[in-house]
Amino acid sequence: MAETRADTEGIAVRLEPDGRRLVVAGELDLATGAVLAAALTDVVDRPLPCELLMDVSAVTFADVAGLRALARVVRLLAADGCSVHVVGMRAAIRRAVDLVAFDDLSEALDDWP
Repeated sequence: MAETRADTEGIAVRLEPDGRRLVVAGELDLATGAVLAAALTDVVDRPLPCELLMDVSAVTFADVAGLRALARVVRLLAADGCSVHVVGMRAAIRRAVDLVAFDDLSEALDDWP
């Protein structure tokens, strides 16, 4: 069974049973960035495969705080020798990633829908 962590703000983080796919959903902003970071850190602290697919197709909005939380997870995994492929990012959020120059997150983005 997949593990889900969610808060009252509508942020959800779910690690699929095989441990290879992490699904993030909701609005990522200043108000929810800390909740997202805590949920992602809890997931990252578990033993994972060295390659993780992070599906953000259900993220409807992200500001700098939300993007910072995603970038943090990518950095943490990279420090452990793992790679993350971020997929499904909406075009407007992708432009924000490019504008704020989160290099770790930009490098992890795949053009996979």
